[in-house]
Parts: sequence; C-alpha cells; structure tokens
Amino acid sequence: MISEFFILSSRGDKIIYRNLKKEIKHNSPEVLLRKVKFSETDCPPIFNEDGINYVFVMRKGVYFCCTSISNVSSSFLLEVLSRIIEIITDYCQEINEEILRRNNLLIYELVDELIDYGLPQQTVSLQLDKFICSTPIYKKDLHKSMKTMKKTKEKTFNNKKPTLLITFEETQCVEIKKNGELIRNEINGTIFMNNQVREPSDLTIEFKPFSLGKGGGKKYRYTDVLIVDILLNIRCNSNHLEKPSPYVYIPRLPFGHFKFMDYRTSGPKIIKPFLFSIKIPTQTKNKIDLIVTVKSTFLQKFFGRVRIEIPIPEEALSVSSKLSDRIGQKVVFNQKLKKIIWYFEKLNGERDETLEAGIILRSGIENLKRVRSQLGPLVLVYQLEKFSLSGFDISRVSSSKIKRFPKIIRNLQIVSKSNSYIRHF
Repeated sequence: MISEFFILSSRGDKIIYRNLKKEIKHNSPEVLLRKVKFSETDCPPIFNEDGINYVFVMRKGVYFCCTSISNVSSSFLLEVLSRIIEIITDYCQEINEEILRRNNLLIYELVDELIDYGLPQQTVSLQLDKFICSTPIYKKDLHKSMKTMKKTKEKTFNNKKPTLLITFEETQCVEIKKNGELIRNEINGTIFMNNQVREPSDLTIEFKPFSLGKGGGKKYRYTDVLIVDILLNIRCNSNHLEKPSPYVYIPRLPFGHFKFMDYRTSGPKIIKPFLFSIKIPTQTKNKIDLIVTVKSTFLQKFFGRVRIEIPIPEEALSVSSKLSDRIGQKVVFNQKLKKIIWYFEKLNGERDETLEAGIILRSGIENLKRVRSQLGPLVLVYQLEKFSLSGFDISRVSSSKIKRFPKIIRNLQIVSKSNSYIRHF
C-alpha cells in the first residue's frame, strides 16, 4: 500500500526516510522538492509522477509525504499522514524542524510501529507507549544537556498536572452579490481535543444554550445560536444535546490529539466580520480606476492577518496603488496571476482601510464590457484568534475522577478563519 514515508525540511533535507516495501529505487524526495519549488502554479497535495503517487502535507515549513505505486485512496493516505502528525505532536508537544531532528530516533520508532510493510497499524498514542523506548526532547529542553534533562524530568514527572486543551476552529464561507445582497453565509466548525491525562477518566462537557435542527428546528427564545448539523467523532452519550441545557458525556476520554465534534451553522444572523465598498469612478480604453474600502466589524480588541485578492483583466500592464494607511499593510501586483494582492499583517476591529488602484491597460482595446467583466470578484482570506463567529461555546468541563478538570476551561482556544469570503463587483 504505502511504499515510502519521509519528512523533508523546507530546503529538501531528509529528516526521516523509510523505504517500506523496497519497490521504489529512484530519489522520491528530490522529485517532490522539485515539484513543489519549481512548479509554475501551486503544487497540489496529490499528484502522480512517473507512475508513482505522491501525497504530502506541509506543517510549519516541514513536508510529510508518502508514496505508493498502487491505486490507493488519496483521502485515506491524507488521513494516515494527519494521524502521524498528531501522534508526533502528542509525544513532542509541537512540530518544527529542530524538534524533529532532535527527536529523530523517537520518530523512527513511532513510524515503525505505525506502518508495517506499507500497511497502517495502530494509530492511538496511548496504546503505543508500551512499544516506545525513546524519551522525547521538548522545546524547552533543546539547549540542555542529557544529564540535566533526566534530572528535571524525574522531578517533574510525578508532579505533572493533568492537561486538556480544547480548540475551536471555525471556517466561514461567504458570498455577496454586486448589490450587497447575501447569497451564502455558512460556518463549518470543528472541536479538537488534546488530552495528556494518561489515567482513564470520564468527561462531561456542558455547552452554552443553542438551537439544534435543520431549517430552524427547535428554537429557544434565550439564544440566537442556531446549529444546523452536529457530528460526534467519538463514542459518547449525546442524548442531552437537544435540551435547554445541552451537554455531552464521554465515559472514557481518549488520550492524545483527536477530533471531538464537527458542526455546521448557516443563516443571515452569522457575523460578517468584514464589509466592503467598491467603486469604479472612471473606466477608459487605457485605464481603470478602482477604489476598495474594507471595514472590520468585530470589536477593536480582536485582530488577525488578512489578505485580499482582486483579479484584474488580462490586458493589464501595470498597477499603481495608494493606501490610506501604510502601517502594517502592503499592496503587490502579481503580473503572472493578474491579481492585486493586499496584505494586512495585523488588522484590528472597527477600522476602515482604503485602497485606490489605477490599472493601466493595453492600448487599442475595443470591447470595454468584456474587460470590465474580468475585474473581480474580490476574495478575502483571514484568520482571527480568540474570536467566535457562530457564538457556539463551552460553559463548563468536569470529570468525576479528576477534580482539576473544572478549571480546564482556561485552556480553551478559538480560531476563526476563511479562504472563501467572496464579494462580486
């Protein structure tokens, strides 16, 4: 099934390499690096080269890849890679090139247990412990000697507090017509958990009140949060989700990093964190003037990275730009992709920013209507930390066996993002 598994740095160095079935003889890592670095367009995560299927995932500038010469499901291989990344994260706490190099022996042991002669085996962190002999080196221990590391770990092992990290990731899809009418506003959310408590324990998760059901379903007057669909990914009791005080009981909490729940919500009440005003004051055969104003509607204490892409006509030769404020933002004209790209390193809430662009066209253009149709739509990509779009949230976490779990709500993380926020011209 899986012929090779390897991990490459951003420079193409082999951090980990295992030829599992000895059926591929040429240099696959070099083929992958050449495809990623020198491809004219963005390299797809799944491709075929010389009869070999490549599937790769990039995390923190590091490439995790597996190859196969057989006809294997691509989604299955992507799931295997994601599980390997999660298990390495469980042992090493985080992933970057330096940590992977220092934990080289540990990762080889994990790979040997996870994949046997090309076939994926056990992918549960807790069940791998009895087969793993190496001790992980964490980020804080990178510059310490082995003797001091052993002493500090012996002292802190017994005093280590149980930790549970809960992460909300919400991805928004928005499409707005030229006249400002809303076509689509949908959120796909996922709740991830990272449990570092090795002793078996139960867990009760209490949610803030929400309405559940398609097309409105059951609605409670004291909440505006409407969840259309919920999918639980582990075995648990979900009979109380449709009650006014919803909660989920997990009789045995899995160890390590895992996906707990997927949910979806849609409707006009979902927050639109950005609003746009688009004007085209002049349009001639030689030039198109474009004025774009973006307004962040969320609170000022929140901020995030934002990128705005504006496709322009193929006849465009150059673009002149003027910004209302150049601090923390820049504009780039990509001649190859024919796009104006507007970057914000840190865009706070309750701010208005304006871009004035002059698009210079080739001379002798007759069909201005066709050229105008090639302008847009505007696509916004953003990521906001500690900001929830849907309002779906946890009110309390408790366990009957571990008393510290009620305080675990402090380790709650929320990330809202989108790469499909479209505004038509």
